[in-house]
Amino acid sequence: MMMIHHRKESKMNKFISAAACAGILVMLGGCSAYDRSYSTSDADTSDAVSDTADLTSIITSEQISDTLYLFTESYTQDTFFYTEEPAVSFSDIRFTESSCTQTMPPETSNAAVSTAVSENPENNIIVIHPSPNIYGYTPKFYQLNSDEQTAYDEIVKGMTLLRDEIPLSVNLTEKQFLKVYHAVMTTMEQQFYAPIREYTLVSVESTGFIFSMKPVYGFSADELDSVSKTMSAKADEIMSSISPDMSDVDIIKLFHDTIILNCNYSSESINSGNAYGALIEGNALCEGYSRAMSYLCLKVGIPCEIVTGTADGVPHMWNMVELDGKWYNIDLTWDDPVFNPPVSDYISYSFFNVTDSQIQKTHTPDNSDFTYPVAYSTDADYFIYYNLYIDNSENANDIIYNGIASAVSNQQNFAVFRFGSQQIFDEVTDNLFSNAWNGFFAVIDDYNAQNTNQIDKSRISIKKNTDELIIRISF
Repeated sequence: MMMIHHRKESKMNKFISAAACAGILVMLGGCSAYDRSYSTSDADTSDAVSDTADLTSIITSEQISDTLYLFTESYTQDTFFYTEEPAVSFSDIRFTESSCTQTMPPETSNAAVSTAVSENPENNIIVIHPSPNIYGYTPKFYQLNSDEQTAYDEIVKGMTLLRDEIPLSVNLTEKQFLKVYHAVMTTMEQQFYAPIREYTLVSVESTGFIFSMKPVYGFSADELDSVSKTMSAKADEIMSSISPDMSDVDIIKLFHDTIILNCNYSSESINSGNAYGALIEGNALCEGYSRAMSYLCLKVGIPCEIVTGTADGVPHMWNMVELDGKWYNIDLTWDDPVFNPPVSDYISYSFFNVTDSQIQKTHTPDNSDFTYPVAYSTDADYFIYYNLYIDNSENANDIIYNGIASAVSNQQNFAVFRFGSQQIFDEVTDNLFSNAWNGFFAVIDDYNAQNTNQIDKSRISIKKNTDELIIRISF
């Protein structure tokens, strides 16, 4: 028997919202899609129904038809699927704004279903895809044509089961395969922290179509299970710092700062290109930084996209996040500058939730296969959101005072400010830092007079970035 459980969305459990940034896998056979510790086989079905106030329906095998429509209030609901042995296998699930369509195999006997499940574990996996136009953006999966979508699901299922060879049932050219592979590697959760090392393509000589792919995995099944648990534990540790009063911007800042403070830009590890290298080993390249951000965003249901392209003409990877219906660019790699000698606690916010026009001064997304969301808003820009943006000289001292006070309150030993124009930058910095810093020290004296947490003026240092109109005050 199968039970369908609809659950209201919460900030920490946006299951369908999380699907906006990744193809989500649901393994059937006695466990829920979200909490794998729960099984309907562990308790009587009637108890499960009575204990779950918002359980909407129970569907028996006699009620299964070729197509079953499950209507939900919106695509932002959590939808969990529970099964009892013998499991019912689904071929696919699609979510839209008002309904979820499940395409099921023809009705079969319990024995036949059990045999099919045991012999064909791919049939016991559901790949859940987001709404075709969720949050005003078409996810990569829906930018694939129908054959490419079929190949996407087949590759995801094969990689989930660590298949040595993954046959494709559709005809794809090598160019099409590379497009599908790109989508898989930037949307599948498992590939965020345990990507395949390499692969070989098998093609049909007469047509050139790809017949199958042969992946080389970085982990065995047992190792992958251990890595997955380690990653989940690390995510739980980081998310334990999330408090009820934190906004999604605050959560993104928590992820941004945590990754940067605990990761060095390095290619020394074999995992430098994935989230395991960034979050567990503390060494990563741009791929590791961006996959770590996507992994954490997926855990809390904040839509996050991985962007590939170039930065200063060099191949690069960064992220886009959706906050309150608006998309922003965020580049953790460029916010973790490399110093010689290394500086362990330095965080930049120059590329924190910036617009397309800002980031495209140095970054160019590769739009040859996929288009990305449009980022036009400055609402969640670090400097604007946290009131660290100085757009006129008259309020500069107040903003700097409050920014320093906020940093001290949050146990940060620095504060960063951005200016609205070169003229304002020159006026304020000349006023504050000329004449032996008398203007700036007046702000510090004012702060020390009103607060018990004193700032030692002898420890203060100032860094000016005239290109980005930013000053960083460390204390």
